[in-house]
Amino acid sequence: MSDNRLAIAADIIAALAKGGDTKLTYQTVEDVRPYAEQLAACITEATKTKAAATLPVQDIAALCVVSMQWQVK
Repeated sequence: MSDNRLAIAADIIAALAKGGDTKLTYQTVEDVRPYAEQLAACITEATKTKAAATLPVQDIAALCVVSMQWQVK
């Protein structure tokens, strides 16, 4: 997995956790890493299909968050 992809996933995780609409909590950057790795892997897997490859990454990330049941609402 590329460092850039992991960094983007970490940014998404941090934004989600800050928004308070998820079960995600973290104290340090290292706490974010396992979530970011899972999210990046989910996005990578999802974009292997032609249909998903045309969707914005934010939409795919949101679907991954839902599928992993990280959202509170």
